[in-house]
Amino acid sequence: MNAVIFKDSREADLLPFSDERAKHLREVLKAEDGAEVYVGIAGGDLGVARLVKTEAGYVFARPWRIVGNPKGVNICLCVAYARPQITKRVLFDAASMGVRYIYFYPSEKSFAAYAKSSLFAGGLWRDSCIAGLAQGCRTDMPKVDFFESLEEMADSVLKLNLPSPRALIAPDLYEATVDIKGAFSVPGAGRARSAVFVLGSERGFSAADRNFLRSRGFVLASLGGGVLRTDTAAACCSFSAGLFLED
Repeated sequence: MNAVIFKDSREADLLPFSDERAKHLREVLKAEDGAEVYVGIAGGDLGVARLVKTEAGYVFARPWRIVGNPKGVNICLCVAYARPQITKRVLFDAASMGVRYIYFYPSEKSFAAYAKSSLFAGGLWRDSCIAGLAQGCRTDMPKVDFFESLEEMADSVLKLNLPSPRALIAPDLYEATVDIKGAFSVPGAGRARSAVFVLGSERGFSAADRNFLRSRGFVLASLGGGVLRTDTAAACCSFSAGLFLED
């Protein structure tokens, strides 16, 4: 944890000693009364505040000295529903790296039950994002959305507020026609300034998925020669965007 990130301004009024974040400040960071720490509100400001120890817990003295978020990545990461523990890691890593959009959809090979997990139905996915923001020392909460089909999601990405030219990339181990670096070259437009990635289920894309994605202009690209877990592939996509997108 590199910053204390709260879900809203009300929660930011007091951090009880019983909270795991307070334990981290005390036991790991060894933060003492009067120390300056990074603090922020998810979707709001990131700042530096003086830590004040009270009988009930820690208070972050206001006004905070507002600082800018680290540079994010102009991508939409579209992920087929996966096991909750894998999905939590996708959300954590994407939020920590500053991914702007994270979309979830049911692919032909994904298990429908995953979409009904309490992680989604109960809104617990936000906790994973906030933990990722704390790791990345940032507050720019990704926009997370959920879709009932690959087709619905593909229609939605066309409306995203992402810079042009935009690369459309579907990482695929078996039918890739270009490596990941080459996938950021947009025909007739040069290097992409943003990207949309579509990741298949934990069992990969079906033939129908691949044909649909090709019909929408997506390039099947290789992330390397090995089979990657969904969360690892998602992190590789985010990292590659930071390397290969045009500033």
